[in-house]
Amino acid sequence: KLFITFFYFFLASILTVIVAINKIESLVRITDFYCVLSSLFIISYFTYYRLIRPLTLLKIVLISLIFDLLGSYFQVYQIYEFNQSFSIKNAGDVKSFYPNKNIASFVYMTKVLLISLIPFQTKNKLLRIIVVITAFLTLSIIFILSTRAMLILILLIIALILILSLVKVFLYKHSVLKIILKLKHFLIPLFLSFIMFNIIVVENESDINVNDRVGSVFNETDESVANRTRFYLSALSQIKSTPVLGIGVGNWRIKGIQWDKEFMYSYVVPYNVHNDFLEVFAETGVIGFIPFVMFFYFIFIKIYKKSMLFLKED
Repeated sequence: KLFITFFYFFLASILTVIVAINKIESLVRITDFYCVLSSLFIISYFTYYRLIRPLTLLKIVLISLIFDLLGSYFQVYQIYEFNQSFSIKNAGDVKSFYPNKNIASFVYMTKVLLISLIPFQTKNKLLRIIVVITAFLTLSIIFILSTRAMLILILLIIALILILSLVKVFLYKHSVLKIILKLKHFLIPLFLSFIMFNIIVVENESDINVNDRVGSVFNETDESVANRTRFYLSALSQIKSTPVLGIGVGNWRIKGIQWDKEFMYSYVVPYNVHNDFLEVFAETGVIGFIPFVMFFYFIFIKIYKKSMLFLKED
């Protein structure tokens, strides 16, 4: 279902090229989507025909994550070597091989959640230890990057774990200790990395503070929040103008200039809406937005079903 819905989204994206202002930008974006589509096909094919074990895929993710971390920690070392301290303005310099800290933190969070599944797939103690250490190092970098989206996501994950745990305790009469032990490979690295971050980074006269970063999301005077709000409203206006085919896939970076020209300074162009759902809707219209939403809907359903199994199993 995931492959099919994304395939429909891919076809819809190709169709919107006919209304694109810049068709070259559309082709570039379609190439990106093709990379995702081909990856989904390969994973679906190998897992459906059992040509590769899920544990093997998770090990590949673990290896790639270790290489990512080598890049980030080398950058942390360089910053401390040069400045003898760390501040919020340096957070964007520990992005490893990725173009910016937002993408880096998203990749790190995705991978750390995936490798946290490894202990459920194997009883190998050495591999489990490697997972815990890697998760600790990864979550430490996520806190250093301090992107607001990932900090909020961590809070949501903790809230979800608490809700599921309470349901297991009160509805299914399971032991709290058993639940914690089952999730220890994620929870222990999470809390240790948070404590270390506060001791080493925040207390050493740094201007990074998790509470302030999360709270700034709801601060209307924050420049980043104000910019994003403006981008969202521009995207909604564009969706209202071109609801069916949109403006052509990949063309928001051009159309966005028209919407934001009164607020631009120093030739800083709003290439993205900073919300994938609104950007996809604006670029591909309803024909691309529906399969795009369905793709994430099926992911949600899968997670929901697995959560129900987690609640019932001892």
